[in-house]
Amino acid sequence: MPAVVTLDDVFQIAMEAEETGQLFYEALGASSSNQRVADMCQRMRLQEKGHYDKFQRMRDQYLPTSQGHQCSQEQIQRIIKDRIIPDPSTVHNVLVEKSLKLALDMAIEMEENSIELYRDLQPLLSEQDARVVEHIIDEELQHAADLREDRKQLT
Repeated sequence: MPAVVTLDDVFQIAMEAEETGQLFYEALGASSSNQRVADMCQRMRLQEKGHYDKFQRMRDQYLPTSQGHQCSQEQIQRIIKDRIIPDPSTVHNVLVEKSLKLALDMAIEMEENSIELYRDLQPLLSEQDARVVEHIIDEELQHAADLREDRKQLT
């Protein structure tokens, strides 16, 4: 992780992660013959799109208070790949099992990974910018809670 991170970088990471999530859920849903998994993936893809739009609006609102962009696009993509996206064996298990429970477990893990990442980035920011990142974390916490509720209903 870069030593210097700005609020703009965190928004870039958050928006890129949401775009990656959209593609991920689209691919997972398209590859599943289980209609419940495909439907869940469609719903998740739309939620990721909604988060992207919300984070874009937040970025537009708060960006004047940040110190500018420090991370390269390659660094942002590497952070997302290393810290948020599940490992290939986890994705493989979901595809092989065609299990809605496994898909939800994977989605929850991705949300938890993103929350952990944003919390790790907060100390690298000014106090004011770290408070803004708390709004991103709140969104991801709610998304994880919604997924956990979906998961509970399956047991």
